Amino acid sequence: MKRLLILLSLFSLGTLNIYALESTSSASLLTPDQTEEIAQKPMVGAFKVSGNYLWSTKADFKEDGFEDQHSTFEQGVLDLSYIVKSPKRNGIFYGLGYTHTRLKWEQNPSFSKDNFSYLSAGVGGFNSSAVENWVFEGGAQVLLNTNHWSIKDYSLAFFVAKGRYAFRPNMGLHVGALGQFGLQKNQFFPVLGIDYKVNQWAFFCIFPRKVAGEYTFNENWKFALEGKVFRARYRVGKDETESKAIFEYRSAGFGLAATYMIKDRLSADLFTGYKTAGDLKIMNQYGQDADFYKFKGAWYYGGKVSYSF
Repeated sequence: MKRLLILLSLFSLGTLNIYALESTSSASLLTPDQTEEIAQKPMVGAFKVSGNYLWSTKADFKEDGFEDQHSTFEQGVLDLSYIVKSPKRNGIFYGLGYTHTRLKWEQNPSFSKDNFSYLSAGVGGFNSSAVENWVFEGGAQVLLNTNHWSIKDYSLAFFVAKGRYAFRPNMGLHVGALGQFGLQKNQFFPVLGIDYKVNQWAFFCIFPRKVAGEYTFNENWKFALEGKVFRARYRVGKDETESKAIFEYRSAGFGLAATYMIKDRLSADLFTGYKTAGDLKIMNQYGQDADFYKFKGAWYYGGKVSYSF
């Protein structure tokens, strides 16, 4: 089992940077966190509000002629979700969110704007009574650019459909599919993985959604070594140097996190780590003729607060 977990961790880390959703935060309304636990535990509140912020230090570019230039990446997210749960451990959830991304590169040859944002709306559900030992979940989300309200040209959409099979009391197998649409890019990916719990430890190797090892110290504190994805995809305005260009920021890393919890109602996270080298991909308005600007690694920091009521 240990060998399997190690292999899955290495596989997931290696593929996170290529295949994960555009952003772990911009698609945060797709499904609730720990759906199988929500299905099995009494709810402490139908509403949940959360906010998180992530900041990356400057990353120097690798390309010839750009060695003395760098970029920084920041992202903040606010989410409000509402869950309607039935006595049969099934539920429907709704969500609204706001994502703000800041990509700063002073010498950017294609566009000068460095602040971007989406408004998002999501809906989905989960079912743990239809088939014995299975918890099914699914959701869809639409992201609307707050500076350009053209749904056709500036919006993104995501979906996920996944099932968790309780292979053993302390082990779950995950299988499903997820996808994204919009900004000249339609993609589908499989969801495959395993979660395993032993004593106070929990391991998650679920491609491409979660790679982490968590240790629950007591009812209030939890610590983790986790993988984190840095991805954002936006279209710029028509008045930029590259009119209506599409850009995609991509990187991934590993870090440490500490979580403080109060009776499943309030949680606060602090995390830090190092992201590996990545790239900034800039395309024309049709998603073609891409230029890749590769950058070196950098440190990241952030936090998250969630409250259920």
